[in-house]
Amino acid sequence: MNPLTLYFYVEEPSIKPVINRIIKEIKADVYFQILVHQGKQDLDISLKKTIPSVSSIPNSRIIILRDQDSDDCKVLKNKILGEVALLCLCPFKIRIVCNELEAWFLGDMDAIKCAYPRFVPEKYNNKSRFRFIDSIVSPSKLLFKLFLN
Repeated sequence: MNPLTLYFYVEEPSIKPVINRIIKEIKADVYFQILVHQGKQDLDISLKKTIPSVSSIPNSRIIILRDQDSDDCKVLKNKILGEVALLCLCPFKIRIVCNELEAWFLGDMDAIKCAYPRFVPEKYNNKSRFRFIDSIVSPSKLLFKLFLN
């Protein structure tokens, strides 16, 4: 019997280390492959071209991760669902990352410190701006600014 295999479809390379870390942390005994794309358009094209063959692999499962950006997350998820449902032969999940993946990082300053030892989370932990991460308009730009300081 083939082992369970998770195929992650992601729109950019920055999420790959996050998925690797999450799988390692939950100590999942599962084989996984991260299919990295160069943006939304590349991901959309790949879904249409590769879902039929990937989903026909025995014991495969597919997880599609896409940034919300300025889209309505429910409309975006339904759009992807409509495109994938007819093509996919295995169980799949679609997850919309609200705003940007970088918001996840801003929600855990200590994790940023682990990745960037020179970062000082104490400078930001008590600031009101960081209590409601989902309200930050452009998390990627803010994260970049934090690294420059």
